[in-house]
Amino acid sequence: MLRLQAYRNFSKQIRRFVQPAASYEEFNDIKSENLEIHHTKYPKEKPDPENLPFAKIMSDHMLVIEWFKGYGWSSPIIKTHEPLMLHPGAGALQYGSQIYEGMKAYHGVDGQIRMFRPECNMDRFWKSAHRMALPTFNQKELLQCIHALVNLERDWVPRQEGKSLYIRPTLIGLDPASDINDIKRALLFVITSPSGPYFPGGKMRPVSLLANPQHVRSWYGGIGEVKAGGNYGPTLYLQREAMSKDCDQVLWLYEDQVTEAGGMNIFVHWINDNGDEELLTAPLNSLILPGITRQSCIEIAKEWGNVLVTEKEFTIQEVVKASHQNRIKHIFACGTAAVICPVNRLVYEPLDGSKEELTIPYDMTDDSLMMKLYNELFSIQFGKKPHPWVYNVN
Repeated sequence: MLRLQAYRNFSKQIRRFVQPAASYEEFNDIKSENLEIHHTKYPKEKPDPENLPFAKIMSDHMLVIEWFKGYGWSSPIIKTHEPLMLHPGAGALQYGSQIYEGMKAYHGVDGQIRMFRPECNMDRFWKSAHRMALPTFNQKELLQCIHALVNLERDWVPRQEGKSLYIRPTLIGLDPASDINDIKRALLFVITSPSGPYFPGGKMRPVSLLANPQHVRSWYGGIGEVKAGGNYGPTLYLQREAMSKDCDQVLWLYEDQVTEAGGMNIFVHWINDNGDEELLTAPLNSLILPGITRQSCIEIAKEWGNVLVTEKEFTIQEVVKASHQNRIKHIFACGTAAVICPVNRLVYEPLDGSKEELTIPYDMTDDSLMMKLYNELFSIQFGKKPHPWVYNVN
């Protein structure tokens, strides 16, 4: 608690230093009514829907919107998907002045194309821009532009259940490195990709995790809650180490706290020390990304009321103890890309050089809480169940 309170006090002190330039909103904002659409002259052949990789094949078009200091946002343009031309000293390349989002569009069983809680993505994208001192924008107007892009690319949305059109909004600083403290130019672009499952081998399969406190992904007062490339590039080293030890992903620890799994949020479904059935996840304390799938699982589970739903700090030692006492029902990771995937194995390597390998139970029958959450999300996203979280693309 003292550590969390210290972070909150620090956050209050630092807010005035992380504001975007004060005049960003005083100039032209994004206006979807000014959107220009330039249809490609060279449409691509659609990929085989039965063998779609995840986010590797790009669709025909992209959305681009430029920002200039003293002017604001230019007219949005949808044009042919093409490479970008950047100054070699651009802030995005030299100092990591960039953020992004991950969204999906789904082809429903009724033929309607839907996005899932895209307003939450827009809010998080705005907050990321704010924290990274990049120009902010009108979230609703940007969403209207993305709507137009998805509508134009609707034939690229896979019709097979479990597959989707992955949407990647990105915002980068274009100024040469020497001007990093005074952003004068930025570029917002959105690309889309017809995608199959995130993990090869099927729509859901168990994954194994390596937990080692030697390296951390985030820390109090940092940008662990921001969807920026700088949060993920440094994790690749540990990801390779995990794979060398026959693990799929890294279970990130801060000291002994459990935070995230790879680029996903993590849940533990167990019987806690008080004998209560509990669905536990780490709190939004700046160490983890405020995942939209995470929030949806929390809200659904609370609405059902079958288990205690808790957001609080917990340690790897508590997980190990619960495993030894056979109190763990499931551990699963979740995110836009992977949706939900169970954990079946956890390798813990403390700093003393020891090693502990845990077998984690998982139940992929429809009666398990994990599968109930997955099926509920799936039903909402693919139009099997009407829900206010969906955003129809017309």
